[in-house]
Amino acid sequence: MALPLSSMTTALMSEVADCCAVTTTLPGLAATVKDWDQPTRTWYQGPVRYLLNMEEEKAYKALKTEAERRKFIEDFWARRDPDPATPVNEFELQFKNHVKQADALFRDAPYPGWRTDRGKFYILAGSPDELRQDHFTNPDGKEIFYEIWIYHEPRVPGMERDTQARFVRDDSGQYQATDRLSLNRIERFFGTPRNLAAQAGSAQRPPEPRQLLATIAAQMWLGTLLLF
Repeated sequence: MALPLSSMTTALMSEVADCCAVTTTLPGLAATVKDWDQPTRTWYQGPVRYLLNMEEEKAYKALKTEAERRKFIEDFWARRDPDPATPVNEFELQFKNHVKQADALFRDAPYPGWRTDRGKFYILAGSPDELRQDHFTNPDGKEIFYEIWIYHEPRVPGMERDTQARFVRDDSGQYQATDRLSLNRIERFFGTPRNLAAQAGSAQRPPEPRQLLATIAAQMWLGTLLLF
């Protein structure tokens, strides 16, 4: 099922609101959301690992005191502030909001939503411009459920228009990033005219998901991410 841009935005934001409304009543959730950005020895293993470069991670691991770690974290966010003249670090606020929303939205795994493949894409690239959800039956008679996230507009320099991120639900019910869904199969299930599909995807497979994530994370580290 394909959701157009307007309904996709409305539906996803509604789902975020509903999820957050429910999760805020759960014991310990507020503490969990807050704790990952505290100056603990394992801070670098939290959601910020999507932003940390190797030098930063090594430097953080070498810190001995809580005061040193707190100062490092303050500088870490300050380096990524797109407009230091404003009282709020927009990048930091946006990143933390995306982490919270990912935890609320993606509950298909036995660990926080920010650690799931869909959570990673959501945090780094934001919500997609278009969401397609459907399923097919493989030759063994097994139903395969999948999602396709389409970013019509680039979110970082070098990211192409109409970039697709694809996820397939595995036997445990978790959605894993994949590039195994062929363009022709997508065309069959969505009835996409071949010439339009070729224009959108250049008749090629989308970027390998983890490579795409690495590219997005690198651009965020360089401070060139477009606000989404």
